[in-house]
Amino acid sequence: QDFAAFQAQLLHKIIPGAVVMHDFPGGGLGKHVDYSAVAQELDQVAYNNYPVWGGQKEPLSPSEIAFGLDYIRGLKGKNFWITEAIMGAQGHDITGFLPRPNQAKLWSWQGMAHGCEGLMYFRYRGATKGAEQFCYGILDADNVPRRRFFEVQNFFREVRPYEQALSAPVHSDVAILYDFDALASFRIQQQSILLDCETEMKRLHSALFRTGQSVDIIPASRDFSRYKLVLVPNLIVTDPHVAARLKAYVDGGGVAVVTYRTAVKDRDNNLVFGKTIPVDLGDLLGLYVEETESVQEYDCIPLAGEKGSGTAGIFRDMVVPQGAQVLWRYDDPFYRSYAAITRNTYGQGAAYYLGTTPNQAILDRVLCQAMEEVGLERLDLPEGVESAVRGEGDSRVRILLNHNDVSIQALGQELAPFQVKVLPMV
Repeated sequence: QDFAAFQAQLLHKIIPGAVVMHDFPGGGLGKHVDYSAVAQELDQVAYNNYPVWGGQKEPLSPSEIAFGLDYIRGLKGKNFWITEAIMGAQGHDITGFLPRPNQAKLWSWQGMAHGCEGLMYFRYRGATKGAEQFCYGILDADNVPRRRFFEVQNFFREVRPYEQALSAPVHSDVAILYDFDALASFRIQQQSILLDCETEMKRLHSALFRTGQSVDIIPASRDFSRYKLVLVPNLIVTDPHVAARLKAYVDGGGVAVVTYRTAVKDRDNNLVFGKTIPVDLGDLLGLYVEETESVQEYDCIPLAGEKGSGTAGIFRDMVVPQGAQVLWRYDDPFYRSYAAITRNTYGQGAAYYLGTTPNQAILDRVLCQAMEEVGLERLDLPEGVESAVRGEGDSRVRILLNHNDVSIQALGQELAPFQVKVLPMV
């Protein structure tokens, strides 16, 4: 961060008015540098968006691609650039999956739908020398325009009329919070061989993605008071300031969903003597955690609720409610007295607690209940179809993206394979 600040200050001194930018690769939540801290020294954040790379047999799922875009947008809380968009097959030594016709164009549209306002492809013409000879771009080394060239040309023609809508800020009513110290803590002590914080964040994000909800992924240090719904996954390292802000948020009418391994350690990565987990959040959540267990399996814990049964796994807290409503209990012989998932009214809002990682059906049900409390729209989208709303006022549009390789019906629209439709919102 200090080096980035030095470079930015030097450039601004030499070239007043210069836009200082850095392009970030994916996987920022697993790095040993805090992307969000570096981003504060920059005028503009850029992203290298590779939904598929090297030896991957198939691209990332649509929600995973969206997660990466939302995370990059959250670094500065504003629109970003994509300085490396994929068009051809990629790989330094092992060449990867070739995007199907119109699939890379779809990914370009997806970037715009999530806040990209300037896009370049990597690369324009394939290299004839060096390590990246097999990073195929718009043109091959023979310099002959083919399908990919005309696909790029077509994308820019399609996107240009929507410049006003796509230049406007992205509006999200939901935020997912993360903390660089908490991520570092899990790298030191993973606690369960299956517990990966980024995967857990993606699980939550995916459930919202499937409903058509826009999500900001932001550091917990940032102001989150304007959001209707805030998700706090595995924030193991925290402090009284975060706890106070979260309480004020819920007290004022917000809804929070907090997961296990949150508020366990202090800023020095130490357990807190004399305080019960979740530290400083027991009154907000209406509970305390009596014991914990790492189960090292998926879907091995039976759950029971008023509306059915299900499973959970990875980790679990033995939750003792103290005012919280029990939504789901553990249903194995020794632990039926403990809650697994709860909801607590606090001030004008509510706080949910996930004491374990539930299966998708239960997670969807809990998040849908939380969304209903704050009046968030839930779209009924087919698998592989994405919806995003961009623009303000008269320029608002809904962007429908079919990530499937077959035609599909969605929101009354017939979408061909990898087709994008932009619908005016009146």
